[in-house]
Order: sequence, then C-alpha cells, then structure tokens
Amino acid sequence: MQSFISNSTGKRAKVLVLAGLDRSLINFRGSLIKALRNSGLEVHAAAPCLLANTDVVNELSSWGVVSHNVPLQRAGLNPLKDLLGFFNLVRLMLKVRPTFVLSYTIKPVIYGTFAAWLSRVPHRFALITGLGYAFASVSSLKGRLIQSVGRSFYSVALRRAELVFYRTQMMSHCCVN
Repeated sequence: MQSFISNSTGKRAKVLVLAGLDRSLINFRGSLIKALRNSGLEVHAAAPCLLANTDVVNELSSWGVVSHNVPLQRAGLNPLKDLLGFFNLVRLMLKVRPTFVLSYTIKPVIYGTFAAWLSRVPHRFALITGLGYAFASVSSLKGRLIQSVGRSFYSVALRRAELVFYRTQMMSHCCVN
C-alpha cells in the first residue's frame, strides 16, 4: 500500500468515498474509512445533505475525514436534477483531485464512477451493495422502462470502474450478464 500513499509529487494520495446516504458512511463504511485514513491516505467523504448532519460530519472530522455535500436524490427520477447532480460530482472531483474514488449504492455508482472517469481519476471502484429496484420484478411499463435505463447506466458506469465489489455472487451474475 505504501506506493499509493503518496503520488509522484510526494503529496499524500486522496480517496473520495461517495455514498447515497450520509449516515451509511459511519454505520456501514466507518471501519473502511478509518482504515484508509490510518494507512496515511487523505480521505474525503461525500453524500447528499452530509454537511447538514452535524453528528456525522463531527464523527468523520474526528477521524480526520473531509466532508462534502453532493446533490443526488436517492429515489428521485428527475433527469434534470440527476444531470445537475452529475455535473456537481464532476466539479467536486476536479476540486478534490482524488487518486481513488469508491462509490456505493446505485446513483453514486453510476454517476460517481462516470464523473470520476471524466475527471480522470486514476483508480475508480464500485461497491454493489444490493440489487435494488433496477433488478426487482416489476410489471408496469414505467417500472420496466426505469429498470432498462438503470441497467444500461450500470453497464456503462461499471465498464469505467477499475474494480467492482459485489456483496454476493448472485449480484455479480446479475450485473455482469
């Protein structure tokens, strides 16, 4: 890991952890974030409305983590708001200039991985934590359309990730095929 801790200019390498829910940074990725920080990396965390949740920000700050807001709607289907969120992710990545980006949950994986690729982040990782709505059984036309778009976006984004982590083997089969 030592080769990743500093870049060619001798500065500490940065990692951006991108979540869909602020509290999950502590509850589900806290151990990982602490390990990244303890390894010498400069860690940044981003989630929707993160800066409004002072408990989470204070805990992340106590670990030495820099917090950022990202305007992503977890369940929204407004393409204009999603596009705005995507451009704000690109702006954040150009500002932070991370060496690594780890995204988890559907919108951070899709928009975050693609934004990291466009921003020329060298190492992009996606964590698929569950199959969610994009792979659920639905019968309505609207539901099938949303699934089709979601699967297509996943496919495009995951091809731009250096490594994809799946919680179960079943998830890897659904996403790869």
